Amino acid sequence: VGDDLHIAWGGGEPTIRKDFNDLFFSINRKFHPKTQRVFTNALKYSSALQNALDDRTTSITTSVDAGTEATFRKIRDSKGLDKVLKSLDRYAKNNPDLVTIKYIFTLDNYDSENLSKFVEKVKKNNLVRCNYLISTDFNYETLSNELIISIISLYFRLYSEGIYTVSFDDHVFILIKTQ
Repeated sequence: VGDDLHIAWGGGEPTIRKDFNDLFFSINRKFHPKTQRVFTNALKYSSALQNALDDRTTSITTSVDAGTEATFRKIRDSKGLDKVLKSLDRYAKNNPDLVTIKYIFTLDNYDSENLSKFVEKVKKNNLVRCNYLISTDFNYETLSNELIISIISLYFRLYSEGIYTVSFDDHVFILIKTQ
């Protein structure tokens, strides 16, 4: 541990630990990491995480991957799409630039209904000023033309709503490049 400490919290859902808030606070107080990112499903709201976001000492990434509850349940194996979006709204209130919302395209979520409803829910939950990362399932070796068109469609749907911080991750670039 030194002046160049970078921490990534992941491994499933870190906030589910009963001692997460205390552990998060004590590690930050003791080590003062230079950067810190928490990969969270945002099903459980954390006041310690909120304080760190408000103090600009951490950032979060959450994969939403759906626009409908049925698709969310299928992909995330959990219910609670609206709960996740409400948590993200709370987290993003003061510093939306520290919140990244990821949409990982799969064969179950690339339809027009999911994309439209995802964008609607993003607007409804005041998440327009967050960052967006578009990805694909890392197990895919190729992408169908329909999937590629859906990826591009989501980008333009978000952009047309004033969401300008949208990017594609390496999975998208690699797979499109090999087409």
